[in-house]
Amino acid sequence: MTTDINQQIKLHFTPLYQSAGEDAQKQAVLFIENLNLTDLGTEQQIKILHQELHVLKQEIDDFEYQEYIHFAAYEIVIYKIYSARLLFNRNKEDESIKKAFILSARLNCLTQLYELTQTQLPPFTFVHFLKDKNHIVLYEINQRPVGTSPEDYFRIRCWQTRRKVECVSLEARKFSERFERMVTSDTNLTDQINSEIQLLEYIFKNATQLTTPQFITALSELKALSAVAMPENEKEFHEFFCKFIEGDTMNSSLCPLYFKSSLKAIEADILSNAPICCWAFIKYDRWLNDIIEGKMGLKELSNMHSDFLFDHTFDEGILRSEQGIAEFKEKYPTEGCTIDTYQSIIFDELNQIRLKYNQLEYPDYYYYLNDREIVKNYFVNNCFLNIDIEKHTEELRQVIYLYEMYTFLMDELHRINDKAVEPFIDGFFLDAQIIDLITSMVPDPDLMAQLLEMLATTTSQLKKGGKPLFFIIEDLKDALY
Repeated sequence: MTTDINQQIKLHFTPLYQSAGEDAQKQAVLFIENLNLTDLGTEQQIKILHQELHVLKQEIDDFEYQEYIHFAAYEIVIYKIYSARLLFNRNKEDESIKKAFILSARLNCLTQLYELTQTQLPPFTFVHFLKDKNHIVLYEINQRPVGTSPEDYFRIRCWQTRRKVECVSLEARKFSERFERMVTSDTNLTDQINSEIQLLEYIFKNATQLTTPQFITALSELKALSAVAMPENEKEFHEFFCKFIEGDTMNSSLCPLYFKSSLKAIEADILSNAPICCWAFIKYDRWLNDIIEGKMGLKELSNMHSDFLFDHTFDEGILRSEQGIAEFKEKYPTEGCTIDTYQSIIFDELNQIRLKYNQLEYPDYYYYLNDREIVKNYFVNNCFLNIDIEKHTEELRQVIYLYEMYTFLMDELHRINDKAVEPFIDGFFLDAQIIDLITSMVPDPDLMAQLLEMLATTTSQLKKGGKPLFFIIEDLKDALY
């Protein structure tokens, strides 16, 4: 009887799968044609394709049956999910399969075309960047262009960070110095500082609701600004400020010419354009709050140098790791300890290191650690506003400790066992394992979502690199079992 039911389901499913796939491909081709890209320039095509991918990925995230999208190419997996839900839950999901296949086919077509179109752009190097050449992928999409090497891309990002920190620090310092000169002795200092903080809060909170004249009037009341501080084009300045408030990263502004004009304005005591002036106000606000909190006096300007702080913190991390290694050697001397016992101790310690790694709030510190200049740039970029400095310094110390401990423990494994096998994951094999798991169970929707999330996380970590493979494998085991 069960066999008859399975046969009936199979007879219904096979043409459904085939027709849904064929229809999805046709609709995807038609969708691309309707974008009318043929007569557009390459940059405009890239912009449209990127936007369409963004919209589509949001639609996919909102779709209830993502497993049908992910495994659209695997007929046996789709059949297993479909038949099990029909048999056990009485759910007939024909329309869900059709919709999922449409989304899957559209995603494949858009992704392939987006990647192909990017290759049509000319190469973009660090030299091109310094010459103020524009590139839509770098400036508007905020990604590494296909024609830019990873080395040049990091040089560009490091250069931008250095100039950003230079401009923001200079402008914030000018704000602080001017405030210090403007405070009056006949009024309580704390009241004057609080008044300035409240005015900054009002400006940031209400900038988008204020008219340009109202906004400029509010700015002019700040003690930090000179009488000539307002930029010539007040309307444009207000618009850019509002963009920053609304969450626009304004990455398209961060070109050499922008930084040059910003420095020129700052040195003339004129407000720079957003985002520099916005970051400077935030840094200035932090300084005012530090005075209120008793962390510094009015005449003490923030002299925190991010490069020095990084070097000092890095050395502390090395010292912490050296102490950790020494403590491990003292606690587990190899004399009189069998290889198997010592290996077991090492694996236990590696797992403790892994659990600490998984608690990191900024794991990218670990990812960048192979290049000291890149990790320094990341640290400086996170600390230049004087916000959460303690958090970032502790995170950097911890990352260095974990990295050095992991390296030591892996070296120990190879020292005692020259046949130790390096951990390895094959992406296709992982996909196959998940498929086997799905085809051996009744696919509960919640469990399916967890499996797909685990697969996506693991695949992303493998692609990005940085996280030790041992950690990825052990995390995967924890997720599966």
